[in-house]
Amino acid sequence: MEIQASAVVAADGPVIAAGHLRGAVFAEPGALSPRDDMSARLYERVVHGGESFWDVVQKPYLRRELSREEARSLVRRAYDEGSRSYRGVARLFRLERDYQKLFDFLKNHDLKVD
Repeated sequence: MEIQASAVVAADGPVIAAGHLRGAVFAEPGALSPRDDMSARLYERVVHGGESFWDVVQKPYLRRELSREEARSLVRRAYDEGSRSYRGVARLFRLERDYQKLFDFLKNHDLKVD
């Protein structure tokens, strides 16, 4: 296995210690979890890339291609960066006119974070 091989390469002798597994099994300090990494990519696409929240988040979420945790992590980041308000989230996602639709979607799918 790859994990075993990397641990053997990292080990100085015949004993493999937990420290030899770092990076193979344990996340490096400050590393994003796969869920947070996915949320960060989606956040960038919506907030900085100008893509539609409905296309990038809502549709994949409804098709179960995006987990609740991934979607909620993205909403939490927007909530924190949007003055800790859902109006701020709508502003970041360029959905000021769709505020109620966004709020209802978040509420109905248990994606609210406050």
